[in-house]
Amino acid sequence: DDYGIWRRVDDAATRGAVARAGAHVSLLESELGPGLPVVRWNERRFVDGGAGGERGELPPGTWEVLGSFPAAQLNEYTYLAETVADSTPAGVVYSVYCVTAHTTTPSVWYASEPDSGYSLDNIPPGVPSGFALEYHAPGGNELTWEVCPDEDFQYFAIYRGESEEFEASPGTRVHMTIDTSWLDEDGTGWHHYKITAFDHAGNESGPASPESITGVDEEAEPAGFALHQNVPNPFNPATTIRYDVPSGGGRVSLRVYDVAGRLVRTLLDGIEPAGRRSVSWDGTDEEGRRAPSGLYFYRLGARGHVESRAMLLLK
Repeated sequence: DDYGIWRRVDDAATRGAVARAGAHVSLLESELGPGLPVVRWNERRFVDGGAGGERGELPPGTWEVLGSFPAAQLNEYTYLAETVADSTPAGVVYSVYCVTAHTTTPSVWYASEPDSGYSLDNIPPGVPSGFALEYHAPGGNELTWEVCPDEDFQYFAIYRGESEEFEASPGTRVHMTIDTSWLDEDGTGWHHYKITAFDHAGNESGPASPESITGVDEEAEPAGFALHQNVPNPFNPATTIRYDVPSGGGRVSLRVYDVAGRLVRTLLDGIEPAGRRSVSWDGTDEEGRRAPSGLYFYRLGARGHVESRAMLLLK
C-alpha cells in the first residue's frame, strides 16, 4: 500500500531531545497508517526501534521518518533522502536508513535491514564577480570584488602571474582572505591577477579575471632601477625574478647567494635595455647541480643601485 523512508538518529543531543519531548502519539493521521507510536519534536517525527505492529518492527535505535510514497507495483523505486551532513576531505559522514512497507492492514507492515550512505559536497562556489584592478605602481596594485553569496563560502584565493593566460595554481597563489579587497604592495604594472572562491569542503570556483582595469600604463618605462619579489615564493623547482631598468638602460647584474654569502648562481651580467624585465632561476648552481632547500638571497647591481631580496627554495 505504502512505503516509508527512515533515517536513524545518531546524534546524542537529538536523541535526548526526542526522549524529553513527551508521550508518544499514535500516527492515526499519518500517511503510514496507524499503529506506530510517534514522538513529535521540532516539527519532526521519530519512532524508537522495536516499536511496531503485528509483524513490523524497526531496527534498534531512534528513527526519523523522512517521507512516504504509495506502492505502484514497480520492480524498483527511487527516493531522494537527505543526509545529516556532507562528507569532506576531512572525513566521511555516514547516514543510516531503512525502508518500511505497509499493507492495507495498518498493523501489518515490514521493515528492511538498515543500510548506510553518504553525500559528498563537490559543488564549487560561484565564480567571484565585480573584480576590479587598479594599478598604483610603484606603490602596489589594489584589487576589489564582490561578496560571495554561497552559504558555505570560506575564503577567496588571489593569484598573480606574468601574463593574462597564466594558470591559477598553488604555485601562483599569493594571498588568501575573507575580505573583498586586497592591496598587493609588491605588485607592479606588469602583474596580472585572478581570483577564486573556496567553500568549507575545499571546492574551488573557476577563476575570475578583472572586469575593469585602471591605473598606470603597463608599457611605461620604469623611473629607476628596482628589484621585485620573486614569484612564486616559496618555490619548487623554479621561480621568476622581476626587475626594472629605467630609460637608457645600462649594465645590470643579478646574482643568487646562500645564507653564508657564497655565490650560487649568476643569472645575468650584461647590458640591459629599458623596461620591466624578468629572469628565471631553476634552483641550480653554476655547475647545473640542484641547490639544497633553504633560504637564498638575490642581489641586483646597476649603476648607483644595489638591492637585495630573500627567497625560499623548498623540496
